[in-house]
Amino acid sequence: MAFPFQKVLRPLWLQHKRASFAQISSSASDFTKGLVVGGTYTVERRFTAEDVSLYAKLCGDTNPIHTSKEAAKAANFEDCIVHGMLYAGLFPAIIGNRQPGAIYLTQTLRFRNTVSVGERILAQVQVERISGRRAVLTTTCSKNDPKSGGKDRIIVLEGSALALLPRSQA
Repeated sequence: MAFPFQKVLRPLWLQHKRASFAQISSSASDFTKGLVVGGTYTVERRFTAEDVSLYAKLCGDTNPIHTSKEAAKAANFEDCIVHGMLYAGLFPAIIGNRQPGAIYLTQTLRFRNTVSVGERILAQVQVERISGRRAVLTTTCSKNDPKSGGKDRIIVLEGSALALLPRSQA
């Protein structure tokens, strides 16, 4: 018998392989060199309607403001909005790719603004301190402010996180 989510996970995995990730702060050659105190690591991403639909199916959050323009407009949004937890998921991706074997232990999140489907966001993780195997991190997601013509950024999500570093790389 097939795993119940296989129909959702396989397309999501295939799409992830082709995803529009753009690693910003480090070159590909030093992407997995580990986390350092004071280091800032970022990923830029634009979530499509298909990304949002797949995430809704996978997690079960089928609130129509995410997938129906009519429902989004009725709720006073300009367009469909991306699930906040979908773009919050960029933080452990940054950490795991930068420090393979790290385990994401805790995360606090404060959603300050919405992200519309198709908007480009920048997820950022900054290493505040490392004590033993524990890394304390500040996390933010931001987007261009359309009122400034894209010159300024709006924080859409902020928080903090704690990651457990692998023994071999702590």
